[in-house]
Amino acid sequence: MGLVGLATHLSSGRSVGQGEGAAWAASADGRRFVSLASQRWGDASIAAGTEEAGARAAAGRTTAAYTGG
Repeated sequence: MGLVGLATHLSSGRSVGQGEGAAWAASADGRRFVSLASQRWGDASIAAGTEEAGARAAAGRTTAAYTGG
């Protein structure tokens, strides 16, 4: 999420307030971003040698932690 805020700032010059960031994270786009990012981190973990079931479980927990689901 910090990288999304940084990208917004670098591309537009404006800062992203905490409320705005939280609203985006709760939006459909934000939830999709978190879900896909978690999945990709799980893929990278498997590629680095982590056992698949453990990596997928960790990715699922990460998604749940950031999306409330």
